[in-house]
Amino acid sequence: MIFRPAVYADYPAIAQLHAQSWQATYRGIYTDAYLDGPVLVDRQQTWETRLAQARPEQVILVADTGQGLAGFGCAYLRHHPQYGTLLDNLHAAPARKGQGIGTELMGRVAHWAWVSGEASLYLWVYEQNTGARRFYDRLGATHAETTVKTNPDGSQAASCRYVWTDLAALARWATS
Repeated sequence: MIFRPAVYADYPAIAQLHAQSWQATYRGIYTDAYLDGPVLVDRQQTWETRLAQARPEQVILVADTGQGLAGFGCAYLRHHPQYGTLLDNLHAAPARKGQGIGTELMGRVAHWAWVSGEASLYLWVYEQNTGARRFYDRLGATHAETTVKTNPDGSQAASCRYVWTDLAALARWATS
């Protein structure tokens, strides 16, 4: 598996993986109508725009098997004055969870932020997503707050802000 920066041609595969991840993980958080309907088109529009209009403070990394994508991560440097870099997305293909892909992507994003002079990294995770919350706890995150946020489908759900303040330690999770 190769971990590399995403290119514009990756947007359909990223969108597909993103939609599948949401469909597998966010039942009961997002509406079934959204997950069974427009989620893929919504994710295609999002990722086409993000990759067509790449910004210097943005990184999108993919885990490429040579036969498709097994995961991806997207982060924005210096997104918040207190919490630092936002890890906006981290997804492994549902069939590839537990294989270290998310851990490797987290380490690589942390390394990118750290060498860019950032001191901390944060993300939002749904309170109901207990598997992801346990994963972030294992990687040394601190649960900073919980708030209700509006989802892409218009519904609302409690979201937890998780923060890492030792990016050097988090970057060590990357294997190469």
